[in-house]
Amino acid sequence: MYNKLLTNVHLLFYAAAVVRISTASTVLTGNATSTFQATITECLNVRGQVITNRKFELQCCQLFSNRYKLYWFREGNYLTEALETLKTWRCPEFEEDCTQRIYGFTEFTQRVYDRACNRTLFESACLPTVFRVLSDAGVNVTDQNWRHALRNVQLEMHALQYPCIQVALYDAVSAARQSSYGFYHETVHLHTPFCHFVWVGFDAETTVQHSIFPWLFLRTDKSRTSQDVYKASIAMADLIVG
Repeated sequence: MYNKLLTNVHLLFYAAAVVRISTASTVLTGNATSTFQATITECLNVRGQVITNRKFELQCCQLFSNRYKLYWFREGNYLTEALETLKTWRCPEFEEDCTQRIYGFTEFTQRVYDRACNRTLFESACLPTVFRVLSDAGVNVTDQNWRHALRNVQLEMHALQYPCIQVALYDAVSAARQSSYGFYHETVHLHTPFCHFVWVGFDAETTVQHSIFPWLFLRTDKSRTSQDVYKASIAMADLIVG
């Protein structure tokens, strides 16, 4: 009796899985029923892909946008990826993000918005820096070859600290691979009061070449420990109170 019940349970789980996979596949091919509701997991699985069913696409737009707003500061949630996904899906939320620039806290994120929302603005702001860095590295750079050159030259550490270079690396990786997923990573560091906000990004190949991780860029200031921040807070409170 127990074995029969267990077998029936297994069959039910299997049937549910088959139906779920079949339904998701149907949605992507544009033959979904009007009652289908997308899940965030299904939407995440098709990031960077064109969705042929507009109803499913709009559902994914809303789910993906809401998820990013909740978890933007967590590891693995990248602004570059979020904007690229919303743009690929032709989301209404993409236009809103471009207008509001909610996460434009740093020069890096401002340049990310420039690239996604206004290509001309990005190129006018960043290509002079890109060309200068590549020229300093001995590269004969042109409008046509700068992405390829950027991915194939070993940049100096000081050059990697320019936000324009970081975003240009994302652009180069996206152009070369048709997708940046898994090949570009961001790190967000929320400093406590009186310390600045850090948000940077690097392609995977650059971090391997230099044997570094983005968090190493956070070590430039010694006064960022919790003890130092606490001391600074007490001093500021004393100053305010008088």
